Amino acid sequence: LIPFIVKYYFSTGKIKEGLGLSDKMIELRPFRTEEWEQLTGAYNSVFQYYLQNNSKEQSLEMVNRGLDTIPWAARVNENNLDPFIFNAVTSQTLERFAYYKDNVSAENITDINNIVFYNQPSMDVDKNGKPDQWNTTSSDTYILKNENNMLKVDKVASDKNSYIQSRSLLLKTDSKYRIDLELYNESELNEIQYLLTGVSKKADTLKLLNGVYSAAVTTPEKLDTANLRIYIDNNCTIKALRITEIK
Repeated sequence: LIPFIVKYYFSTGKIKEGLGLSDKMIELRPFRTEEWEQLTGAYNSVFQYYLQNNSKEQSLEMVNRGLDTIPWAARVNENNLDPFIFNAVTSQTLERFAYYKDNVSAENITDINNIVFYNQPSMDVDKNGKPDQWNTTSSDTYILKNENNMLKVDKVASDKNSYIQSRSLLLKTDSKYRIDLELYNESELNEIQYLLTGVSKKADTLKLLNGVYSAAVTTPEKLDTANLRIYIDNNCTIKALRITEIK
């Protein structure tokens, strides 16, 4: 019922009331990931409204309020016996907010609705010391941690088939996407192996061009869950990683 009331408030211009009610949902059911999805969705609705009306200051305010849900959720998890992480929908919304905040002053900013993944290793709402966006084949193979909002990858065991894997990606069927990865330190690698599960059955390569490892992929007509796997053989720090829909 509450989400419908929130929509009503927004449709009648009562933005403050709608956002206040959205915040209230978290107070009532703080451990349900669906409530966080609805909350960030509410911030996104208002953000999109301001963005379409060229209200940059108000847009940025909604972005900041949206991103404030990350430390809020971390505080909630302090009293949670089974700490949660955000679902893919919430994560994607927050990553888009982060992208907008990082690039709001850029001349050629990408439409944030085309961003499907934006690396944010500082996101750790379950407070286990590992970035929520990433998993590994085994905790004995890699140690992943945030370092100044860059993903530090330490390989602690030799396994040629090991990889790090992203959260679930919300990809559209029969669509084109571009993967861009940038390392913090210069590397002698000309390419990096990756696999987009659900899209490809075998690994492909990100090619190095002007300091960025990139690849373009097209999704099939039928698509289930997709994840990005990156095969890393040596210690490295991923400075930036973005997946963007190409239109």
